[in-house]
Amino acid sequence: MFSALSSSPTTSASGNGEEGDRRIIGLDVSGSLFYFRVHKLVEVSSYFGDRLSKSSNEVDYKDAQGRPILFVERSPDLFKHVRDFILMGTLTMACDLPLRRALRMEAEFFGIPAMVEMLLVSQTFAPGQTNQGVLYWLGTKRGAAPYANPHRIGAVHVGGWVDDFLGEEEEDFNDEEQREATIAGSPYSREALVHYRHCLPINTAVSSKGNPVDAYWALDTPSRVLWCDHGSKRLPAQINLQEAVALRPTHYSLRVSKCYGMQGDWNFEASQDNQEWEVLHAARNDRRLFVPSEDYIKRAVGLTLLEVSKENRTDERASDILLGVLEQDFRHTWEITPAPSKFYRYFRIIGASTSDYDGNVSEDEEGSCLHGEGLELYGEVYEE
Repeated sequence: MFSALSSSPTTSASGNGEEGDRRIIGLDVSGSLFYFRVHKLVEVSSYFGDRLSKSSNEVDYKDAQGRPILFVERSPDLFKHVRDFILMGTLTMACDLPLRRALRMEAEFFGIPAMVEMLLVSQTFAPGQTNQGVLYWLGTKRGAAPYANPHRIGAVHVGGWVDDFLGEEEEDFNDEEQREATIAGSPYSREALVHYRHCLPINTAVSSKGNPVDAYWALDTPSRVLWCDHGSKRLPAQINLQEAVALRPTHYSLRVSKCYGMQGDWNFEASQDNQEWEVLHAARNDRRLFVPSEDYIKRAVGLTLLEVSKENRTDERASDILLGVLEQDFRHTWEITPAPSKFYRYFRIIGASTSDYDGNVSEDEEGSCLHGEGLELYGEVYEE
């Protein structure tokens, strides 16, 4: 074995004798040679920092010019990417998912946390005009297929309040009608929570008689994405990412589904294990998705439909118009501050309005509705 800092009369690429040996070192990565300045290696990689420390500054052999060589038993093809990162602080080639996984293992082995961090993120989604984020991307099978509801195709699981209520006793519901509506509407509610193009059913019968204001809010299946007085109930609407995907969220977005919209207080929370939950955003007295009444939305839709000729007032056209009005005027996106440092697989919206131990809300919070749907998540994606 040779000392990495021993003197040598041989000229190196950076100078003569001992000075050159101190500054340049070679890495024999399973038969392929790579040369670096010592200070560059040790400032980026803790692995090489340890091997070249004063307590363990031995090398395996010297090359023909007398430069010290460390032998490293790793893949030379993968190390080319590691070399690029050490020299330039970035990756110079696009990485598909299998290569990204392999390079992440190499970065962890060589103790390069900045490279590990870069390779954790395979996709980044930011809010935009289309409101297409992580859930939309999962609905396209990660960009490989036309969009379908992500809950329906198994890319996410929507649960929480639906599962809780379906398991409750009859006396825990306001009335039998509410219980029956919950059971009948549960598949609809699960999909509505995560469907970017979801739109409530429309009845155009009255519009043909010239009264569109009241005609376009007939619901064939009630929206049960949370409901009236739900702000004071600790029953979450929960999204579980299913496909070996985790998210470091930066924003989330919702739109009104019915009634008074998001009238009550709520928390947007996340978990890594579905056991311990962290509050990422606490909405208190937030009126940006509060509507005075359902008639408020009816009027907005009706006024838009008045501009459409009677012969063109089809159910499909009316549904598209309703969706457009809801997306433009009744959707809001919240930024998560401070930005989380962790990746999460589980997300939920849970009521946070005040109540006593018996679950009774104060008069000021009576009717603290939480009616939201079309949830979308944005941020940095980690794929296993």
